[in-house]
Amino acid sequence: MRPIALMLLAAFSTIAWAADEAPAVDPKLPAVAAAAMKDYQADLAKLKADYDAKVSKRALELGTMLTKVQTDVTKKGDLEGALAVKGVIEKLPFDRLDDLGNKIPAVAADNDTLIAAVKKGTLTEAQWAALKFPEITCDAKGKTDLKITLTKSQKCIVIPNPVDRWQGEPGSPKFGYAGQVDSNGEGWSYYSMIVRSGEDDSNARMLATEPVVAGPGKVYVWLFWNGSPSHVGGIRVKVIPLR
Repeated sequence: MRPIALMLLAAFSTIAWAADEAPAVDPKLPAVAAAAMKDYQADLAKLKADYDAKVSKRALELGTMLTKVQTDVTKKGDLEGALAVKGVIEKLPFDRLDDLGNKIPAVAADNDTLIAAVKKGTLTEAQWAALKFPEITCDAKGKTDLKITLTKSQKCIVIPNPVDRWQGEPGSPKFGYAGQVDSNGEGWSYYSMIVRSGEDDSNARMLATEPVVAGPGKVYVWLFWNGSPSHVGGIRVKVIPLR
């Protein structure tokens, strides 16, 4: 029995187990020992799978709660706090982000694709709804303060709802955030959504051409040319903070 005991001791003392990288059973082991080792590995794998599932579930619960916190602080204009919460969410041990049913916002998932969709006008209502960030209605009658204050080094993406419409006067044609494309002859579009940061209108641009806004300053949006009490409707937007 001594050789068997020594072989088992060597097997357990020289190898650090991990259920996902358990070594092959030594073919030199007697059948009884080999069977015991296989049972052990199977039990270890099951225990680890159960553990990982419980950790993932608990992490999802925490992530869902933190997402609500992120939404609350974003509404209050605390972009730095929102980014800090986002950083914690990103580090939580989920199995795969795409398995979570969009319960946790993936800010860094594919910003380039999102920005391109806004510019091309290909963003869908379902895609917009799946972005788990607070929505703000921008009234056609005047400038809307998005309650976000950017520092010099901060940026955000303003994502307009792709199906909402507004109009210049009652009874006039309705337009989405891209407006009446190239309608003023100078590269601007009447009835388009304008965005800017800070208090200087020289920093304004059409959201359809550049949805990324850089600091410093508060972020505003409005209907081009300028809001008026006679304008009708509104377009909802969501603001996504960037690092």
